[in-house]
Amino acid sequence: MVTEARMVDPMPSDSRFARAFVIVAQPRSGSTLLADALHQHPRITCHDELFTPKWVHGYRPRDEESAAVDHETLLAERNEDPEQFLLERVLHEADDQVQVGFKVVYSDIFSGDPLARFLRLFIIENRIRVIHLRRLNLLRCFISVERMSRLGIAHSHNSAPQDSSLHLKEDDFLRFVLNQQGNSDFISRSMNVIAHPRYEHLPQGYRECIEALGVPRRPFQANLSRMSSHSLAASIADAERWNKWDFPRSTGFAQYTD
Repeated sequence: MVTEARMVDPMPSDSRFARAFVIVAQPRSGSTLLADALHQHPRITCHDELFTPKWVHGYRPRDEESAAVDHETLLAERNEDPEQFLLERVLHEADDQVQVGFKVVYSDIFSGDPLARFLRLFIIENRIRVIHLRRLNLLRCFISVERMSRLGIAHSHNSAPQDSSLHLKEDDFLRFVLNQQGNSDFISRSMNVIAHPRYEHLPQGYRECIEALGVPRRPFQANLSRMSSHSLAASIADAERWNKWDFPRSTGFAQYTD
């Protein structure tokens, strides 16, 4: 859990920062779907995970020359000079007509490595606009994180069947809850949060993001079937013992209309 809010002098001011944004997301909270939906807007470029330590995923600039750069080159450039990477590879398209952003998950900014420290300070010191995406049902979030970890799934684009034999420990869950709440509190205190979408209400949260970014409203378009709610019994062992933590229960996304 991070407690510091200011560690170094601010970076030089850049007019592009005013048109930049970052989706800072809890793990397993629908951030890929939200980034994809925002990227469909003609006045928004929203990249996916550019600051995960081991890869650059979902780099999608609008201009063909930048789009042709391979991921190995992007990864090397980012690791060599992350500030230059942001300015020349990510924010270069930001102007009066286009907002540019990307997504990170908590671990991308709260781990102890130098890249995470740089990114955290970049967001704080330059008052970059933050869309803070969370999942209200922390048990479901924990189950999803544990499932990915135990099955060795590195990214949400991968998939695997539900496993009802997953055994959870309550102490691990409570530590997870405290860690998530601590990270969330730090973001609320230290960052320039402009929108608070939630996994359980992602279409409505998308509309909040659009309004906060100041671009014309467009319908939410995303495949929400990936977010269908499974019963606890289909996800974990000894499900009845965990019912007290299973809230809020999602009523589903099919009823949403814009």
